[in-house]
Amino acid sequence: MGIYTCNAYLTSRVDILKATWLRQPWPPHVTLRFFLAANGPTDRIDGENVWLGCQDGYRHLARKTWRMFRFSLANDDFDRFVKIDDDVYVPSLSSLLEDLSSADYAGSRKWGIPDRTWHYSRVDAAFREPVPASHFPPWFMSGSVYSLSRRLMEAMVSLPEESIPHLSAPVGYEDVMVGWLVNRLMTEKGDVFSVRHQPRVRSTIHCGVVGSAARITSSAALFHVKPRHMRVISRLQEKSPAVLRILGHAWLSWRRASRALQSGANR
Repeated sequence: MGIYTCNAYLTSRVDILKATWLRQPWPPHVTLRFFLAANGPTDRIDGENVWLGCQDGYRHLARKTWRMFRFSLANDDFDRFVKIDDDVYVPSLSSLLEDLSSADYAGSRKWGIPDRTWHYSRVDAAFREPVPASHFPPWFMSGSVYSLSRRLMEAMVSLPEESIPHLSAPVGYEDVMVGWLVNRLMTEKGDVFSVRHQPRVRSTIHCGVVGSAARITSSAALFHVKPRHMRVISRLQEKSPAVLRILGHAWLSWRRASRALQSGANR
């Protein structure tokens, strides 16, 4: 299992992960690694931390993921690789691993071209050009949480790097690249790889701490969770599960009422 993080968050978000959901009982067959960019040409290992031979920053996420795949295949013995961002909260690790174990490529599926300018607020002005539409596959799994079988990862890295446009582009979206590779392989090789959309892996963006906490009971993983919210959610999950259920009912009722009001306003 690889936690995808960066140098700026190594002592902030990672510490919060270790103080919250990473304290769960750990399955003996799971190896945990934190993947960062070395800002140099070679990989190096420091305990749980793996510094990949690439540059740090949002511009280089596709190259970082490519290096992560190659490193993992060369250094770890595994059947399945689970990639998790450092702003993801996992209420039950065993449930998440079970949910993601039934296909070669599993996660929360996105269709079409969600946003070609997602990177604008994260890169210098010189790189604020829309990502080419041709880089997007018909669908891909959200980069916050997804899993890949070893045989699918091996098929990916066997492709020539020069044939993958995301690796040489000024900005490369890593989850888009992974979906593009899966779609390409399924086209070239036929439907030899299985795919599964897992609706219990879901976003909490714009939900706030109450909405995020409320979704625990029906989710295998929550992504886009603020660090300060993680601590609150973890305490509630550990000390007051009944409060979580109350929050869940209250938040869902509020959402339904908000949607009804919005629907009425749009008529």
